[in-house]
Amino acid sequence: MKIESKQENNVGIIHIKGKLIGAPETDDLHECVDKFLHQQIKQVIIDLKDVEWMGSVGLGALMRDLVTVCHAGGEFLVANPSDKVMNLFKITKLSGVVKTFPGVKEAMQYLNKHHEQGLKNN
Repeated sequence: MKIESKQENNVGIIHIKGKLIGAPETDDLHECVDKFLHQQIKQVIIDLKDVEWMGSVGLGALMRDLVTVCHAGGEFLVANPSDKVMNLFKITKLSGVVKTFPGVKEAMQYLNKHHEQGLKNN
């Protein structure tokens, strides 16, 4: 598995390629999320476009990072989940917990709109 991360408009984007099935892959994912949070980047998009498969440990890692980001007052979004991953979310009843988007662009648009609405309400 390979992980690439970048920052765009104060949003951390993590692109995962390969299989997300266990350590050390999940450790690398946690390190990326923690790095963003230490930089005060609290909006994180996980791009699963090139994830071939995710096992229960990988799913647990995503949930751990979701909780970590949310407890820091941030937003955790998943982009480009495959049909297999979406099915995994549905089977585990996490489809109502994980915010998913067809692509990174759509996730960014959601964050921009959500941020603008927050500014209007303040």
